[in-house]
Amino acid sequence: LIITVVVSMFLKVRPELLHAVGADSLGDTIAREAQAWQHVGIDANGSIQDPLYCPPVLPQECLSDSSRLVYQCWVRFCSLIPCWMVFGMPMLMMGLARPYPQEVFAALTLLTSAM
Repeated sequence: LIITVVVSMFLKVRPELLHAVGADSLGDTIAREAQAWQHVGIDANGSIQDPLYCPPVLPQECLSDSSRLVYQCWVRFCSLIPCWMVFGMPMLMMGLARPYPQEVFAALTLLTSAM
């Protein structure tokens, strides 16, 4: 959660976008760019789009270059979490099973009892 807040603090809008349209109409510009990326009924990711719900999301093209780099690192980190859970945790448990058998047994018992 803390890393999410830190990453969001590093995201900045491109300065030329702020100076070109002014701070008051920035929301309108962002909304127009977001609508340009949406298809009727289906968005760019292929998921169904509800016409009554349009979240105030800043398109990635509006971010500065350094913010895009931070965002891409964040996307890669978030997409690796399932891989770490599926492959990393079993490998870690196998590595810790010999030196710490009771702790591994307790962790596996807690994990499987929650499911």
